[in-house]
Amino acid sequence: MMKTTLRFLASAAFALLLSVQASKAGTIIKLDLGGTGPDVQYSGGTLSTVNDGNAGTTGDQNTAILFTDFLSSQVPNPTSGSYTLSGATIAGAPTPLGGGVFAQNFSGGNFKIYNNVNALLLSVNLGTSLLVGGGNGAFFNITNGTVVGGSLASQLAPNSIGMSMTLTNISGGGLSAPSGILNSFVADATKEITGTQVPEPTAILLMLGGLAMPSLLRRRG
Repeated sequence: MMKTTLRFLASAAFALLLSVQASKAGTIIKLDLGGTGPDVQYSGGTLSTVNDGNAGTTGDQNTAILFTDFLSSQVPNPTSGSYTLSGATIAGAPTPLGGGVFAQNFSGGNFKIYNNVNALLLSVNLGTSLLVGGGNGAFFNITNGTVVGGSLASQLAPNSIGMSMTLTNISGGGLSAPSGILNSFVADATKEITGTQVPEPTAILLMLGGLAMPSLLRRRG
């Protein structure tokens, strides 16, 4: 009986933790890569940031960084730093959506965010991602990024990272896929990152206590 109760409590606690995490998901970081020159490039089957040539910063692109949601009270705001996207590789052929708009799947890759003294704030491995657009505008999105490093890692649920990157001023003939092959391009970019906060240990204990109380009352009865 006790083992059954413990298994029930463990399962219920896990489900409740997932529910709490999902309810707290939101935009946590905003980046504006819009400095001089293009911010991202697609070439040779890979989407990545363009190196801005600033040797004083670790990331490819200097950026303003705005921390929001639960990070806004824990990290000084506003601030600046740098950002690198690498290794996002095309997967399959683009899918026409009509009106010159198409979707292109990508897989793999990583992004890193550094603060203004080149300390790593966040490193995320991308799973699958999707580029949707046409002409001079597009969106690049992920929903299943995995936290793999950085000083913010301990505050984030490991597989909760999402990303939405808006691409503008697309050059190289604009975003196009003649003959079913995505053309090379460069573009400016802004980016929003979503994530879920890891529950505080006290919150977990309170949840477990709440789950255990009905069982204890039944036993006493």
